[in-house]
Amino acid sequence: MPNSSPAPSRSGSRLAEIKRPVLWAAIAMIAAIFLRGIVTGQFGKIGVDGDDVMRLIQIQDYLEGQSWFDTDQLRLGVTGGTDMHWSRLVDLPIIMLTHLFGVFMASEKALMLAVSVWPPLTAGLFVFAIAKAAQYYAAIGSAADASFKTAQAFTLVLLGFFTVQFFRFEPGAIDHHNVQMGLIALAMTGAADTRLRFKTHFIAGAGAALSVAIGTEVYIFAGVICAFVAVNWLVRGEDARRAAQGFGLGLSLAMTAAFFATIMPKEYLIVKCDSLSLITLSAGAAGGLGLALAAQLTASKTFTARILAGAGVGALCLVIFAFQGPQCMSNPLSAIPEDVKRLWLDEVQEARPIWNVGADWLAVIPLTLGPALLGIFVLGRQIKADARWSPRWLFMALLLSATLLSLYQVRFNIFSYVFALVPLAAWVAGIYARGKAKAEASEGASNVGYIGALALSIPLVWLLPAAIAQSKAPSGQSALEIAAAQVGTCYSDKVMAGLKTLPKGTVATTSNGGSEVLLKTQHRSLSGNYHRNIEGISAQVYLATSEPQKSYDIMTRAGVDYVHFCNASPETDSLARENETGLYARLLRGEVPAYLSPVLVLEDGGVVIYKVN
Repeated sequence: MPNSSPAPSRSGSRLAEIKRPVLWAAIAMIAAIFLRGIVTGQFGKIGVDGDDVMRLIQIQDYLEGQSWFDTDQLRLGVTGGTDMHWSRLVDLPIIMLTHLFGVFMASEKALMLAVSVWPPLTAGLFVFAIAKAAQYYAAIGSAADASFKTAQAFTLVLLGFFTVQFFRFEPGAIDHHNVQMGLIALAMTGAADTRLRFKTHFIAGAGAALSVAIGTEVYIFAGVICAFVAVNWLVRGEDARRAAQGFGLGLSLAMTAAFFATIMPKEYLIVKCDSLSLITLSAGAAGGLGLALAAQLTASKTFTARILAGAGVGALCLVIFAFQGPQCMSNPLSAIPEDVKRLWLDEVQEARPIWNVGADWLAVIPLTLGPALLGIFVLGRQIKADARWSPRWLFMALLLSATLLSLYQVRFNIFSYVFALVPLAAWVAGIYARGKAKAEASEGASNVGYIGALALSIPLVWLLPAAIAQSKAPSGQSALEIAAAQVGTCYSDKVMAGLKTLPKGTVATTSNGGSEVLLKTQHRSLSGNYHRNIEGISAQVYLATSEPQKSYDIMTRAGVDYVHFCNASPETDSLARENETGLYARLLRGEVPAYLSPVLVLEDGGVVIYKVN
């Protein structure tokens, strides 16, 4: 009997051809991340970043009974706690995994397993989004003399080098950056779909909305993607109508869902500039629905009509911002007192501008600007070769905005590589394809030129100058490594175990130790690296730098019971240098005021816990 099954379609075959290598590559990268975590001993531990520690504390508080809608950290800051601006959306998958693993093991072990499993899995979303972006980028045509298979292969190679070594995908790295990076990459990818489909643009809108709901640092990138979709509709008219509608609906629906899923009813009408709130919902929903409606009404009309409709939607969003939250048009960090900003925020490495990164400039500057400027150069050449309106302009706008933000705060450098990766992969693929063609045409000719381009497209390569300089240094350690070792001494397990034996109280410690105190002891912490805790941070800065009697008054008002003093901390040294007659400077010299009694001396005298009398 003849086979009556339909033959596989060419499109289905093509789809499988695209998906299979991406799937296997993603699995291999995730497995490599897990293996690396096991080999290094990181698996089963919380991440090295203080924000990872604080995220774990937030999740623990929820599992112990704190409301889903309540993200206040009651043990941080001056009496009353600190209103954290973090989203529960990032907590959700970890909480779900904890409940799942809790069926088979104790709850504490289940939580730490979830903390270890979730971050590597987020690499899958990122790999899928970037690989799909490479597909759409290749569809533009003429960016590189290479087949899609070749471009995809180099995209996966660059993804492998990046994801496996990037610490945000490591076990325990549970802060929001990995999820947010995947979502903004997904938004970029959907907006770059050259077929202008409703589905992909709906996903792009939802990705942009969720990335904004998780953290405000991507506002500008989400705005660039929104602007590109709007301009695409203005330029293409009816051809882009469904795409604009999909994006607008995805943006508004996802923003609305995130708002009602994470904001408590009594805060529906409150405007917050640094987190999802009424102003974000109003502008996002109005802008999304306005774009969808404008596309429906004017897509087939004249370019002038579309311009007027688009301007109307933009004006509506500006009016919402101006009337609901004019204060949000300014920098949320501008409210920090200038001396506190200088002594605290300016000392936070990732928040520094590129021209003030300190002794690690040889590592930070090349890593921040090298891949970004190379990506801009490559994209510029590709656009010059084919100046048609295309998604290349989206990649360029995103890359330029990320690079400029990296000059302001170096922590944005990771986004510049996210936006540069696909154009760089296409560039390397083009060099490889042209070299291969020449090698085949001329027997004996080598085809190795692409290796240099590939190396320059890998972020780690840009650390070579720092690595060479470090190897020649007498200590063999960078300033960052030395600081990390010192901080490890200040907040070691031994120190925290000793602190835990003391009666419950409020601990005055440098900001880097705040989250460690909260996680490993029953105490409250006066300060931590969270900008809504300005009252606590200011109290810590002023008590450290003021004359002893004034410091005592500050401690009394803030309810401080213990002072954690570590003479190996760079932060301690910085505060002591501010005032040579201040409390920290005196403690470094062994001049202890009468109101402080040492109750614990740890780490060979490097850490002293004083009780406030």
